[in-house]
Amino acid sequence: MDWSSRPARISRLKEKTHFDQVVMPLAYTAAGIGLLVLFWQGIELLEGNKANKAVWIPALFFFLLPIPLMLYRWLRKHYSRGLHA
Repeated sequence: MDWSSRPARISRLKEKTHFDQVVMPLAYTAAGIGLLVLFWQGIELLEGNKANKAVWIPALFFFLLPIPLMLYRWLRKHYSRGLHA
């Protein structure tokens, strides 16, 4: 990223703001729901019932969703101090 280019910096700052206000809250909500489903499936296993892969896989996906999004944000330099300069 060319930090001396003001239009590029403004565009990246808008992208960062969109991620902060829309994408990441949705990802954290999905992760919370995924965690609850994983707990529910764990309780089902403890009770002796079979665990369904159709539930485990999406729950694990949503639980881990914020990690690749944070990596993407780090690669796009959303956390850089130069973005706000």
